[in-house]
Formats: sequence, structure tokens, C-alpha cells
Amino acid sequence: MGWCSIKNNQFKQYWPLKGGWEQWVQAEVAAYIISLDTRFDIQREQHIYRQYNKKADWVCNGLNPDVSTWIAIELKCQSHGNADNFINEVKKDIAKIQPLNIDPAFRTAQTGVMAIYFEEKSQAWLKDDGFIEVFVNKELGCAIKKI
Repeated sequence: MGWCSIKNNQFKQYWPLKGGWEQWVQAEVAAYIISLDTRFDIQREQHIYRQYNKKADWVCNGLNPDVSTWIAIELKCQSHGNADNFINEVKKDIAKIQPLNIDPAFRTAQTGVMAIYFEEKSQAWLKDDGFIEVFVNKELGCAIKKI
């Protein structure tokens, strides 16, 4: 993933932040994708779930009336504050984005989970669970899984 390559020197500055760095990643990746193609639409924190208080981290193509072109993604970023619970948090996002949890009006959207990690045990678990690594360096990696 090009964004990870460009920003990877900054990541170590964000891991220690209390409260994590997931919202920064949400905004940064959205801006990066739009900078590559201004016709692309990516929205943050969108209501697609049956429970109104839950939101998808990203919805791509969300302005297109054809919901089957949408891509809803849950994001999880490992930080020092959530390192011990990171894998469980990824599992929660996988459960959250299952079709039965999505509002019937949005169920034809494509779905996935993206995880940014820095621990080897997280990398191993993600690979074992079917995630595909799209970026890896000596400090961190980024993996995605279609649900």
C-alpha cells in the first residue's frame, strides 16, 4: 500500500499516543486515496449497521446509488495502549462487519477489515486468519481481509 510506504517513518511517533492513532489513519488514508483520483469517494464513520450507534470506519463509493459498488472497511491500528488486546479488537471488528450486522439496505456492499500492527504475534495471527499483507517493513505491517 503506497500510503504505508510514504508515511512509515512517522508511525513510531503515533503508537505511544494515549487513545491510539486510528482516527489519524482514517483521515490520512482517505486523503491519500482521493489525491490519487479525485473521482474516488471515501467517507469516514458511516452508519451502515443495524445498530445505529455503530459506524463503519470507511465507506468507499458511498455516494453511488448502487450499494453493491460500496466497500465498507473496519480499521484497527495497534498501539502501545492496545497491544495486549489488539487481536481481540480485530476479532471484534471482523464480527461487527458480518452481513447479519449490516442494515439490510447496505448488505450488498463489499466488506473488509484492515489492520496495522507492529508485533510479530499480531502478524502471525493475522496471517493465520487469512489476512493478506499489503505492506511490511522492519517496524510494522498492514494487512487486509475481505469479509
